[in-house]
Amino acid sequence: EVQVKKADEVTSLIFRSLRDALHNGAFSFITVDEELLFDTEHEARIRKAMDNALEDDTLEVWFQPIYSPRLDRINSAEALVRVKDEELGVIYPDEFIKTAEKNGSIMRLGLQVFTKVCEFISKNDIKKYGLDYIELNLSPIQCLDEHLAEQFTRIRKSFGVDASLINLEITETAASDSSIVVENMLKLSQDGFIFSLDDY
Repeated sequence: EVQVKKADEVTSLIFRSLRDALHNGAFSFITVDEELLFDTEHEARIRKAMDNALEDDTLEVWFQPIYSPRLDRINSAEALVRVKDEELGVIYPDEFIKTAEKNGSIMRLGLQVFTKVCEFISKNDIKKYGLDYIELNLSPIQCLDEHLAEQFTRIRKSFGVDASLINLEITETAASDSSIVVENMLKLSQDGFIFSLDDY
């Protein structure tokens, strides 16, 4: 027997169950048990932690070196976003990105991360460290924002950052998904950004 004490927990469980049932297909059954309750509560805590990080502008960007076999050296670094929470500790993208995509905050998250990357490049001579550029992953949902190119160009210009120092990594699916994505890529390429395909 599952004990639920708050109305918002009941609502969250109902929506979670409906979402899982739709994902599993017709005639599927969802059992509301302790595991589902835990997952629902955990997802709510992650959403709250992410919302707080966005509101307080406390997202952290870590840079992971990337080795190039062709050049036989580390030639770039990938920007990895982290959310820190007093209760949950460090929260990784595999937990909060899907939540951000579901509730629409992925756009705000993406702009904050891009801003932090531009700020980092503006304050550090990455060439001095042997880095040709910083890699930044874009969500497929970000790629569908018709204002993406203008926003990125405006932000990078505000920091005086050369667009060629940023490599935007998108999935093959996103790259062929719509005319908006293609238009964004063309505009960003014209501004000097470089692209690579993930999961190709």
